[in-house]
Amino acid sequence: MAGIAQNCSLCTGAAHRGSHPKVWGAEALRSDVPLLEREHELAVVAGLVDAARAGEGAALVIEGPAGIGKTRLLASTCRSAAERQLTVLRARGGELEQHTPYGLVRELFAVPLAQAGRDELLTGPAALAAPVVAGSGEVVAGAGPHGLYWLTVNLADRAPLVLAVDDVHWADEASLRFLGYLARRLDGLPVLLVLAARTDELDGDRPAVAALLDDPLTTVLRPAPLS
Repeated sequence: MAGIAQNCSLCTGAAHRGSHPKVWGAEALRSDVPLLEREHELAVVAGLVDAARAGEGAALVIEGPAGIGKTRLLASTCRSAAERQLTVLRARGGELEQHTPYGLVRELFAVPLAQAGRDELLTGPAALAAPVVAGSGEVVAGAGPHGLYWLTVNLADRAPLVLAVDDVHWADEASLRFLGYLARRLDGLPVLLVLAARTDELDGDRPAVAALLDDPLTTVLRPAPLS
């Protein structure tokens, strides 16, 4: 289940600040079966992961129809990042959860907040995200994405970070607004934002989804059918 903490058994060596790398919500890291006919996509992923590790943030969207291999490619991205000592946070959109504001965001950040300590991470401007991640209290208009951005910065200050979201087409609108807000502010941050979206489920009436997919600074991968 996404959101359950576990350490990645694939990782070796000393991680950032001498601790073992953390992989949260990493159920898809179980598969060691190599990907076939995805050399181009894997090369792009490796380059973006290395760039994030070096402090150059980026956003990656993996887009395609159901069954094309988006989830496997996203999992490979997470595994590659973990092997390079990045912290990986994962979440997955759900069709029945689209009307729960910030539901996906809470899934994404729940475990690191519980393990690292809310008081330590929700400091400075990140305190604006406290009612968002708690799911209680009033969220001041515009404060949610801003506070969550600074929560991301605080986490990335500990170690380079990957935020990976599968089935982003089913994410709630509030979480989508945050993802779009973050995607436009990744320059100079050691953060890679990776989103997988199913083209046959994309709704033209959801501008937040379209904005994420159409941002000129976002790398988009559209895996071709296997031969």
